[in-house]
Amino acid sequence: MGQRKGLGIASSKPVYVLGVDAATRRVIVGGPDELLQDTLWASQVNYPAGAPEGPVEVHAKIRYKASEMPATLYPRDSKAIIRFQEPQRAVTPGQAVAFYVGEELLGGGIIE
Repeated sequence: MGQRKGLGIASSKPVYVLGVDAATRRVIVGGPDELLQDTLWASQVNYPAGAPEGPVEVHAKIRYKASEMPATLYPRDSKAIIRFQEPQRAVTPGQAVAFYVGEELLGGGIIE
């Protein structure tokens, strides 16, 4: 998600990978604004100190070098919904997401 270079596509405007449909062997491309998302689903969520009982304000990190961003976490058994206060660029399925309360790691999972 978000790749721009090496696509081999001629376009008058920059295009980025928005998704891949493996079944049809298609790469979906679009403009930079289409990369923005304010919500993600996470699966295989693990809470080292125990799952919260309801929504909680967190700082979430969607890739290793990304900054932590304010969000609200909605736990759903072994899954979670994370809603960011501001849209994030290139939220990528298969990548890890981690969420923190202050300096404490609350949990993490896999972006769907």
